[in-house]
Amino acid sequence: MIAEQHRPSLDDLLNEMRARRWTVHTFGPENAPELVCAAIHWGDRCSDVLILRSENQATAFRSVRVGVREDLFAPNQVLWQYHGRPEWTVRAVLTIPAPGDHGAPSGLETAHPLCRVPVELRQRATVRQAGLVQSPSWAIR
Repeated sequence: MIAEQHRPSLDDLLNEMRARRWTVHTFGPENAPELVCAAIHWGDRCSDVLILRSENQATAFRSVRVGVREDLFAPNQVLWQYHGRPEWTVRAVLTIPAPGDHGAPSGLETAHPLCRVPVELRQRATVRQAGLVQSPSWAIR
């Protein structure tokens, strides 16, 4: 009999993001944000971004940094993107190869509209350096 492999929970995956020092952006009221996003920057080359929309929907992408005016939450083109349930989306963004490594995404593609955070939602933002302070309320079971 083959032992069943442990699949990390969403909390485990968010803890891994904390350990890797992702910066967290929450949009909306601090005590009940409408969106929770996280990003990690790979020098001046690109950034990996996660957008947690609900318990059923998340988006992750690797954006190209074209300069200081590049809008992290409104990319036109991305090197990689994934849309799905939060557990799978976080797992996907944590396992893509680092820029420059073998197998790292390198071809530009048009960013899906889900890669954008609406400007009106960004009027109320909180940024926390170095990790998620708290998991989204819907992620805690």
